[in-house]
Amino acid sequence: TDLTQKRRAFSMISQNLLPLLKEVNYKAEPVYKQICPMAFNDDETAYWLSNTNEINNPYLGKKHPKYGAGMLHCGELGDSLIFKK
Repeated sequence: TDLTQKRRAFSMISQNLLPLLKEVNYKAEPVYKQICPMAFNDDETAYWLSNTNEINNPYLGKKHPKYGAGMLHCGELGDSLIFKK
């Protein structure tokens, strides 16, 4: 029920999903690893996977209690799975 716990669970899923996609040699669509350097308490890094390279930060989102929507596009691209077709 706690939003921070849900975000931590989402982070854990993201951390485990990218290695799995690499292991099974996933090549269907691009997968972009996107990094938020301040996902938890403004100083803990977390990442998420996206099907687009546009940053839409789920950790800071549109309704963050401290930043509002001001940090929605905060983040950077990391190691991604992009295959030429």
